[in-house]
Amino acid sequence: MASGYWESRYSGGDYVFGTTPSEWLVAHRAKLRPGMRALALADGEGRNGVWLASQGVLVTSVDQSETAQAKARELAAGRRVTLELVNADLLAWDWPSGFDLVLICFLHLPPDARRKVFQHAITALAPGGMLLVEGYHAAGDAKAPPENRFTEDLLRELLKELTIEAVEEQTDALDMDGNPRHVIRVAARHPPVQ
Repeated sequence: MASGYWESRYSGGDYVFGTTPSEWLVAHRAKLRPGMRALALADGEGRNGVWLASQGVLVTSVDQSETAQAKARELAAGRRVTLELVNADLLAWDWPSGFDLVLICFLHLPPDARRKVFQHAITALAPGGMLLVEGYHAAGDAKAPPENRFTEDLLRELLKELTIEAVEEQTDALDMDGNPRHVIRVAARHPPVQ
């Protein structure tokens, strides 16, 4: 069950983080193919999972908030796509594997929990699978506590089992709450079977 904070945050009629997918995810559209399997972690109201499903991807969308997932279900129905919605705590979940894509988009966890989730995410990838990460950079003035933010060195260490294909930093004018943000994004790939 999600914390009361997230249930309350998602309880309004609007989509808290909008319905537009992550720019980082969309930037990798050319690497998507119909029928591939994707795992969208902490997918909230489904903006990323639903978009992936609209590309013909088979999506497992995971979140702890039942309220958010109800809105994801509505968004998917409105866009005439389907996705598997899983209500789970990522630290206690029995993670499946064999995903062609795993997406970690603004998942804020303290260091020990973050390390566990990243390790599970790497294990969930199929050989040759891609991991996309987007989060707040430690240098920015974000709402996320400093220990929940990322640096390039930290991401490289967390993803050392993978091949880093791209790292990008961006300072956006405003986030969805109207605050300035500095983000870091990484694309990494699981080595294919030799």
